[in-house]
Amino acid sequence: MFNPKLSNMKKIGLVLLIGACQLLTHLHAEAQVSLGAELDFPTGDFALGAGTGFGGYFAYDLNAYKRIPKMNSGLILGYTRMAAVTTKAGGYSIITSTSLVPIGITLKFYFTEFGKGLYALADGITYFSIVTSTSNVPGTSSESGGDYTAGIGLGLGFRAGKIDASLRYNIGDLSLVGIRLGYVLPERAAKSTN
Repeated sequence: MFNPKLSNMKKIGLVLLIGACQLLTHLHAEAQVSLGAELDFPTGDFALGAGTGFGGYFAYDLNAYKRIPKMNSGLILGYTRMAAVTTKAGGYSIITSTSLVPIGITLKFYFTEFGKGLYALADGITYFSIVTSTSNVPGTSSESGGDYTAGIGLGLGFRAGKIDASLRYNIGDLSLVGIRLGYVLPERAAKSTN
C-alpha cells in the first residue's frame, strides 16, 4: 500500500512544510489558534485498507499578506484514527488499522472579509501513517509499520464568529474527503504599559 521511495508528491510536501516553518519564523502578524475535530472518509485505493477516521487538530493561522488582506496562511497538526478494516479470504482474516498524523500548511482566501464568511481552502499536507495488521493465518503475527506521504487538499470553509467549518478533498496516496469543525480560541489582549 505504501511506496518507500521519495515520490514527487513527498518532495513537494517536504518543500511546503519547510517553507511554512520559514514563513512562521520570519513574519510578525496577527495569529489565530484553533482546535477542532476532524472526520475523514477514505477514497480510492486508501478506502481498501482504512475505514472512516475521526480525530482532532490544532491550527495556527497568520494574517500575513498585507497586499491580499482576505488571505491567510498557517500550519496544521493533528491525529486521526481510521476505523479498522477486515479482509477475509479462504477462512482467514486480516485486520488492518491505520492512524494518521497530518502536518502541513494551509492557505485560506475569504470571499467577503478576513476571518468571516465563506473561504476557499488549500492544504499542503504531509501524513505520517502508522499501519498495524493482525491475521489469524497460521505462522503469522501482528505487523506494524510507518511511512509518510504528501497530499494536496482543496475545499471550501465557512467561519461564523469563533466557529470554523470546512469540507475538503485530499489528493495523493492517501486520498480522502475530510470535514473539519473547529473553535477559534480568543486572542490574547495586548499588555498595557502604565
